[in-house]
Amino acid sequence: MRITIRALCTKEVDDAFLGDEAPEAVVRLPDLDASSAEFDRLLEVSKSGRGCWFNSWMEFTAQELAQCRFFQLECRGKIVREKGGDWDLNIARLRSLPFIKAGPGARIRLLDRIALRGASVMPKAVACATDWMAEFVVSKEVGRIFESEGLTGFTLRPVYDTKKKADYETFFQLYTDHIMPRALVDATTLTYAGNTADDRRQVACLTYDFAGSPPPGDFYRTAEAWSNNDMPVWIVSARVRELVARHKVRGWAFRPVLEAGTPLQLAYAQLWGDVFTRVAASNPRHHF
Repeated sequence: MRITIRALCTKEVDDAFLGDEAPEAVVRLPDLDASSAEFDRLLEVSKSGRGCWFNSWMEFTAQELAQCRFFQLECRGKIVREKGGDWDLNIARLRSLPFIKAGPGARIRLLDRIALRGASVMPKAVACATDWMAEFVVSKEVGRIFESEGLTGFTLRPVYDTKKKADYETFFQLYTDHIMPRALVDATTLTYAGNTADDRRQVACLTYDFAGSPPPGDFYRTAEAWSNNDMPVWIVSARVRELVARHKVRGWAFRPVLEAGTPLQLAYAQLWGDVFTRVAASNPRHHF
């Protein structure tokens, strides 16, 4: 596994890192491997001042991915934009729904109805339902694939066309009310600045302790609102990932979900622990 860092620093830090021979066209620092000597050099030249903001992402080998039984869905397809009064309808519907609570720091709302004006989804594709909600719409063809393959834990809900005043027939909202257990708090579930310890954000992968009984289905929502507007993210089984690849369904990326105590999770914790230790020693104003 590997952590890549995209750093946003002050001009003084950029100049110190890039040196006098930096081309004029350079507008930001290069992406850096968090385990590299180059990242250590950036930490060295940024020890003073207001610190850098580090945006990180991870890459896993095929062998590492094969160890995962669950994955978090990420949008890599078309974003279906809201038009006209769609946002007003969608946000009003979301805010009218009751919270589903699983203890401190775990309350979510599950949006069960989406309005989109004049939208379309390609066959064999999944699309992101707007740019502010953690919801997906799937083509009729993809829905049939999920059903014919026997995937469990989901339903296909109608999407309302505010232009034609009718439900679409060619695509549907992917929906589930199956909820994952609580994710573990670790070094990569950071507290928002100024907020309580129960209000956390996700930096990398989620970790669970299934205590020998992993969830049996294929589609789940998290118990915590790792997205915005009190909305959870999606967790799916490795079977969903395999099926999507086999049928060449477009629109999703799959972030590994880790299980406590496994070799993969222990390596992950050690890697991130080393990164956070080095960053903290460089400048307490650095942040992710």
